[in-house]
Amino acid sequence: MKRIIILLSVFLSSLFGCNKDEDIINTSITGFVLNIGTGNGFPNVEVQLIEVREKTFSTSSDIKVWYTTSDADGNFSFPDIPVNFNEKYSYSLYIKSWSTKDTEFFGSSTSFEKEDLADTYTIGVYATFHQLFLYLLENSVVIYPDTFIIVLEQRIKHFYYPTGLWQLEANSSHFTPIGHDHVYFSNHSMGWWHITFDKTKGGVHSVIYDSIYMDMGETKIYILPW
Repeated sequence: MKRIIILLSVFLSSLFGCNKDEDIINTSITGFVLNIGTGNGFPNVEVQLIEVREKTFSTSSDIKVWYTTSDADGNFSFPDIPVNFNEKYSYSLYIKSWSTKDTEFFGSSTSFEKEDLADTYTIGVYATFHQLFLYLLENSVVIYPDTFIIVLEQRIKHFYYPTGLWQLEANSSHFTPIGHDHVYFSNHSMGWWHITFDKTKGGVHSVIYDSIYMDMGETKIYILPW
């Protein structure tokens, strides 16, 4: 009987003892944090690697989290991540959203299985500027039939995020002779905003093209070329 118990114990150990050193390899997980407002890498962004391992004969899971920060070019790496290819894993790369009084940062995530660990992952995020003020020159007045319309376009964000808001618009009806010499926009994507200023003044029609760069959390004033 004692011999049978010992043999049974050895059998169970071989069945459930899957964490052998030879089954575990260390691998690196690399990626790139893309600023979809500029098309460049986003530096100094915290990235989390979340590992979920399903337990045998259990409804619960083991969860591990590693942390790193993107470098000056937006690249990041998690070196020496131990992976047991005899167990079932899933992974997520996660960048959390946050906000301050001057900016909002919109994070993102991506998920993959352990078979895809050799890939390099790109995570698109963006941040907002604080405020952009559009001013008429002092003592300027727009009286009908004089008129103008100004359109601002964030074309880089539109390329990476086609369904996101990327056009802003104002016109001369927003500016009145008494007390309304400006309009402003708040908390839209940082990056280059292309400006089209279409005006009719004194019976002469003209279109002026310009651009302005809005950094994360930045406030600027733009004087309308009236």
